[in-house]
Amino acid sequence: MENIILNYLTHEQNIPQAEAKSSIAGITLHEDILNEVIYWIKNRDYEKRKPITISGYSARMISKMMPSLNVVGVYNIMIQLREDPNILLSQFDRDYKDKEYLDELVRTTNPPIGKLNVYFLSFLVLMAVVSVLVMGLFTPYGMISMSIVSVITAIFVYSVIRDGIE
Repeated sequence: MENIILNYLTHEQNIPQAEAKSSIAGITLHEDILNEVIYWIKNRDYEKRKPITISGYSARMISKMMPSLNVVGVYNIMIQLREDPNILLSQFDRDYKDKEYLDELVRTTNPPIGKLNVYFLSFLVLMAVVSVLVMGLFTPYGMISMSIVSVITAIFVYSVIRDGIE
């Protein structure tokens, strides 16, 4: 697994082998962080479903706060937060205490549901209302169509929550 990161650093980031090895030394000691780094290298995106959060900061948040860092730098910051949080947290409080900036950071980390999903969800709700009105609430056909629409809606909502907000 370490070779995946070394290959990324030496071939894609053009970092010398010795420097690459020293920059990932701390990452290899933390299996959860190592797995997230490899996830990023394979997907070119930070973990969305269950990201590691240390002292309230995820890798995605740190990368937005410090856009000049590469992925290894971001996760090295997370290691510092885990091992000695006081120094970095006081620096974060000093440098990023602007409330509007932090609100924007959170908003861009978890953007609202995409327009297409909202339209699809609205369409399903409209179908449910129409099926109740046309078929009647207590007729067998009305109950079946309502059940089908409810299942489709539940699957859609679950997939949006499971896959993260688009």
